Amino acid sequence: MITSKDLLALQKRYASQSEILEKTTTIKSILAGLAKRQLPMHPVPRIDYSADELMHHPEWLPFDEVMSDLRETLVIEHGIWFLPNQDFLADLKDYLNGRPLVELCSGNAALSAGLQAIGVKAEPVDTLDWEGQDIELATPWTAVTKASVDDKVEEEIAAVKAGDKDALPVFLMAWVPNENEVDWQILQQLRSSGLPFELIVIGEEFGATNSSTFWRNADYHQPDVLNQNYHNFDSFKDAIYSAK
Repeated sequence: MITSKDLLALQKRYASQSEILEKTTTIKSILAGLAKRQLPMHPVPRIDYSADELMHHPEWLPFDEVMSDLRETLVIEHGIWFLPNQDFLADLKDYLNGRPLVELCSGNAALSAGLQAIGVKAEPVDTLDWEGQDIELATPWTAVTKASVDDKVEEEIAAVKAGDKDALPVFLMAWVPNENEVDWQILQQLRSSGLPFELIVIGEEFGATNSSTFWRNADYHQPDVLNQNYHNFDSFKDAIYSAK
């Protein structure tokens, strides 16, 4: 994991190299903010370098070695598998246009907490049973509805069909593990309901997140407005998708 000592050493090593120094300083600020449960204001800068770039600039290797642990640091220290930022949250608020959001498999609910802080009606849902995960103890940033996601989706569907609600909320799933097919199960539930719906997915297409069954069968695209301030910062090519 990345420590303050590591970052200080990088700042000293690259004091005369503005690009590396700026990245190091930014990551130091981001980690300090997360310790106070504050999301970064802007997208995280791209921190990894290609093998070709490192071959031409071997002096960047110490930076690359330290930064390769950034995502592990996010997971172990903060229980966060991806890193939203305030610019992205503002884009998402505009995209929702007053619609409520339910974050499924929310984990520590950093995204929902950030949305709530800017006036979005966001409800995070998670079983909070992290046994066997990289980090097994949940420390949510905001109150989390403890429930299985399929039960929550069924509850929302039933409420609309009973006339208790006018429409389904927008559902969001971020960095869902690729070991199970909960994403495909949720999409099938929504399709079977016969109700208009939208499922936002944050992840890596046919990669580290979500099931291959989901990627093969979902009808999805990348909304430009949601991706303009969300970029991958390492070798994982995650993006924002809207699925039907």
